[in-house]
Amino acid sequence: MRRRSTAVGVPTSVAFRMTNAQVLTFNTFYETTLFDGTLPFDWPHPITKVAYTWMFSPDEAPKRDRMTSNTSRITFDLIRMP
Repeated sequence: MRRRSTAVGVPTSVAFRMTNAQVLTFNTFYETTLFDGTLPFDWPHPITKVAYTWMFSPDEAPKRDRMTSNTSRITFDLIRMP
């Protein structure tokens, strides 16, 4: 067997604690700016701070779990593009 390509995306799981206002901003970014997560975007890696191009995983939309009346945990999968 051989690889289909030498360049492969790197899957990454992400979780953020957000206020209600931040959730609204995130939803606008995901739904409007990225057309429901279908477009790529640039973002620095949270650990290395190196800027990469990312895409939301097409398998699952971001999930929101309410933590308190004003905070939620948003979890989603990203793919770091080669």
